[in-house]
Amino acid sequence: MTQQSGIGDTTQTMNVGRSGVPIQLGGAASATLGLYGATPVVQRATAASHTTIATTVVVSTTGSNMWGFTTSSQGNAVLAAVAEIQATLVALGIWAA
Repeated sequence: MTQQSGIGDTTQTMNVGRSGVPIQLGGAASATLGLYGATPVVQRATAASHTTIATTVVVSTTGSNMWGFTTSSQGNAVLAAVAEIQATLVALGIWAA
């Protein structure tokens, strides 16, 4: 079911909530959400990369194997986390695909 809030006037401002009162979009992980015309989707599954993956930085300048993390694996984990963030934002319609 789709419900429209307001009259659809492009000059209309919609105020939601009040000071000190939290606002929740999607009441459960199975609820769907879509922004900016994106098809509503359920919450993405928890990614293994959601935990802390980089706490120190060490730079290796050896030959062609240069990286700026404690290990190259840690650098790959950071890249995977950024890719997951991007995929989530695209799915919600926040980041244009």
